[in-house]
Amino acid sequence: MTASFFAPVPLDEATSAFLAQVIADLEALEQRVLASESLVDEDAAAVAQLKADVEALIATIPEAGTSVWKTPVRVATAAPTDVSSAPSVIDGVTLAIGDRILLLDQPSTANSGIWEFAGADTPLTRPTDADSTAKRSPGIFVLSLEGDNNARVLYRADGAPDALTFTPFTGGSSATPSGPRFFDIAAYFSGEPPVASTIFSYAPSRPLSIPAAFSGSTVSAVTAPASLVSFEFRVAGNKVGSLVLEAGGSAYFLSDTPATAIDVAAGDTIAIVTPANVQGTEDIAFTLATTVVE
Repeated sequence: MTASFFAPVPLDEATSAFLAQVIADLEALEQRVLASESLVDEDAAAVAQLKADVEALIATIPEAGTSVWKTPVRVATAAPTDVSSAPSVIDGVTLAIGDRILLLDQPSTANSGIWEFAGADTPLTRPTDADSTAKRSPGIFVLSLEGDNNARVLYRADGAPDALTFTPFTGGSSATPSGPRFFDIAAYFSGEPPVASTIFSYAPSRPLSIPAAFSGSTVSAVTAPASLVSFEFRVAGNKVGSLVLEAGGSAYFLSDTPATAIDVAAGDTIAIVTPANVQGTEDIAFTLATTVVE
């Protein structure tokens, strides 16, 4: 037995098992009653025990609406809203009676939280899952479904009961991760490439940086050249290095690079151009290691 993600009362394994046992006991009791056509003392005791068990279970179930997961709202406000005279449009959405609304950043924090639309220029009302202090406590979550600014945003409430501040929930720290963001570019040319031709071309949509000496990049060929051959590596039409493949396959490497990193602007073309003689080289693969420029 499982509970909906937005169920008012989540069922844990123990509660689910208990309810399953109650149902099984009731079914067994029903079969005995049908067979005997009357209750015996043993059945009466079983019924009394079941009644006591159900009452005990009910006493453990939290008040409806106190779950931290609230039913989603249709919209969340993009500006303070007068709860005594509701507008008919919030965050670009025309409201219908009964729509749930999440009020953010209210001048009075007691008015922040979940409300229900009752009509234009009419006071907002609190829905059943937000009509008491116990249901307006920090730690609750509510999802906004529509709106020009706040569509598909999950909010978490912080602060004190009846004085809540709702902020978008990211699941962790909102700090920007530190360190480089790596972006590898890989390509493969099958067979022997044509001479004096561009065999690879790529224009990144974001600025990149190629580390000095092509650090982290790799080159390989299935069939080695008959003698040393060098393919030009170009950025924005300018040679910035070479793909060097030695005879017999003893070494493949990138060379002729500046001592500093090579900057690649968004839209600049990264290309590989073959020489006048490829010396029988076949099946060339390379991976160019870069980092994203923030």
